[in-house]
Amino acid sequence: MAKPKKGSKKTAIKRVAPLSPPPPSVVDYNQPLKSPYVRFTILRICHDCYQIPTHYLDAYSKLRPGPYSTEICLSDIDKDIGHTLVHFLYEGCYETLQVPVEDSTHGVRLEFQRALQVYYAADVYEIHGLGALAKRYIEKLGDVLSISTILQAVRKVHSRLPPNETWLHNYLHAKLQGAFDADEDIFSRDEFYQGLGDENVCTQTVMKMVVKIYAGAVSSLRARGTESSDVELHIDPSDPPTPVQSGLETVAEDLSAGPVEADEVPVEACVEELCDLPTATPLEYCDQPVEQQPISVF
Repeated sequence: MAKPKKGSKKTAIKRVAPLSPPPPSVVDYNQPLKSPYVRFTILRICHDCYQIPTHYLDAYSKLRPGPYSTEICLSDIDKDIGHTLVHFLYEGCYETLQVPVEDSTHGVRLEFQRALQVYYAADVYEIHGLGALAKRYIEKLGDVLSISTILQAVRKVHSRLPPNETWLHNYLHAKLQGAFDADEDIFSRDEFYQGLGDENVCTQTVMKMVVKIYAGAVSSLRARGTESSDVELHIDPSDPPTPVQSGLETVAEDLSAGPVEADEVPVEACVEELCDLPTATPLEYCDQPVEQQPISVF
């Protein structure tokens, strides 16, 4: 009987039980690795200071603080819209603080002025979502305001806008065009120019728009005049002819009949009638000498 060889071992095969799926998690909310509310940035708007978590500013490059600073000074932003700006950074929606006003009209004027200030802030600091909301309320509130009131509000922010700004420029031109279409004498009234004030840049811009509107009106009148002169006269054959038309038809018939034939007159007779010429001498008498008449000398 052969002896078993040393070092040989039997390998046992272990059976692994199939993995069971993990139990469903009851945690269905976000779990960040770090709290975003630890670091704060201070937004200083005039004399008001607003604390806002720094991570809320990550999407806006012009609102990020420096590496060694926790404060941003927005000196060109109006104090009245500080809350609107910060509230949008927190909540993503538009909101203003309520203030006592004399009447509803004054309240609309105030909110229109605020919307313009918000638009300026959003444009300068590239807060695009806030800028879209400001445009919406500028258009909505401006629909119930006079062009003079709109000009008074626009002139307060116009000179601070960047030179490549286009939306407010186009909006103002559209409002001026609408005011002119409703009342062609609007640009000749004193209250219109009172809305311009002493802001030279805004005044020049508005006057360029006014001249452009007048030029467009003149071109339109010229085009209408040209169209009127090109209109053809159409006569219905079933209508009875007017005296003028009858006269024209008679002349046309006379012309179509051709030239009127007259008795032919010899050319010689016409010449003799017009010119008193001497009688020609017959050829047979040409050999006879001609009696010379003395010539009188003066």
